[in-house]
Amino acid sequence: MALSRFLVKAQRRCHIYCSLLLLLSHSNYAQYPFEKSSVIKYAEYKNWTMGPGPAMFSSDDCLSDYQTISPFFPGESITIRLVSCDSTSTIYIYKGKHQIQTIEERMSFFEGNLGEPIRIADINGDGLKDIKLVIPYMGNGLAAENMRIIYLFQRPGMKFTKIVYMDKMPENRPERDMNKDGNYEIITKTLQEHGAHNYWLFNIYNFKDNKLVNVNEKFGYPIMVQYLNRDNYTPANIDKSILKKYSMKVPEDYEVKPAK
Repeated sequence: MALSRFLVKAQRRCHIYCSLLLLLSHSNYAQYPFEKSSVIKYAEYKNWTMGPGPAMFSSDDCLSDYQTISPFFPGESITIRLVSCDSTSTIYIYKGKHQIQTIEERMSFFEGNLGEPIRIADINGDGLKDIKLVIPYMGNGLAAENMRIIYLFQRPGMKFTKIVYMDKMPENRPERDMNKDGNYEIITKTLQEHGAHNYWLFNIYNFKDNKLVNVNEKFGYPIMVQYLNRDNYTPANIDKSILKKYSMKVPEDYEVKPAK
């Protein structure tokens, strides 16, 4: 009887340990190579409010959403206000109740595409908080992964450089510190045809000198992962000389507006 109980307990332990090992091995396998690097930590703010907001102008012809984040600047809040009027959009930035910057934007903002939070982190390691917005294009099928990525990199003097591009992501792809220098790498994903197949193409960038700079060679990128009707995270065995041809100097639909 004692032996029987011992065997049952041992079998249960085996089931638990084997399940944990299977889970760990799956989680270690089911990731892209860059996901093994240190991931950035954001503060996230999800409470978009419709309307002009306090001490801000209002218009019946425009849609307006805003969030106030406090603290952001030393001793002061920041308000990010997104306004879309017909075919034009504007990002207004306020320090406290004082407008400090106006940035034009081609993407239309409305309640349906503001499901993602504002993400705050020091992305480039200069000690200043930066802002990231992920805005979906609201497509179907693979087009549902089309996202407009908007970075507002804070510069000295409490002004922001806007970096924007189009990317493929079903959800936010966090930045990774692949060489542990404090300047987190930005990873982009596009669909690339090569030979008789389609691949996910990954390029790597840093924010330097007020713009995005391709740093593929530093990390052995780009890489391509074959697009399949199942999960696939393994880089394709493609010659580096061919991969180099797909290196993108800047991301797709890239725009930059330096801080002024």
